[in-house]
Amino acid sequence: MKKFLMAAVTFTALASVPAMPAAAADFGVTGTVAATCNYSGGTIDFGPISTNSDGTITSGQSKSSAAQTGFFCNGASTTLALSHSAMTNTVAAASGFTSTILYTPAVKVGGVDKQVGDAASTSLGAIAGDLVVDARNLSTAGGTDKLMAGTYNGTITLTLTPAA
Repeated sequence: MKKFLMAAVTFTALASVPAMPAAAADFGVTGTVAATCNYSGGTIDFGPISTNSDGTITSGQSKSSAAQTGFFCNGASTTLALSHSAMTNTVAAASGFTSTILYTPAVKVGGVDKQVGDAASTSLGAIAGDLVVDARNLSTAGGTDKLMAGTYNGTITLTLTPAA
């Protein structure tokens, strides 16, 4: 009986000990995504440039690059800079002729103009869609100069700077 009473007291003492509280801790979960743009260069090929019967350039000619369908910039403060050089021919121009063709560069995203002409910094923000670069409105400086025969080359430089 003494053993039974001793066991009952021990059991009662253990049963009355409060349970230990559960331990809890929070863990923050973090990560980063780098600001980036996905695009590449391309070509704008006018092929034969149209001239009038007097040898002057036919006004209003424009061509576009192929659409870059995977284009995006994920930076909330992405900026665009656009610059270009005229198309030139390496043949020296004779009097009344020119070896330089002028044009206006432009960038469209999703069919909407984002920049027309040269500019150092246009704010775009995060953006996605089809990217297309245009060379618009071919012309010559004098307007009445005839074009020298040959191949003309120029460059459009598109700089996208993504920033978080």
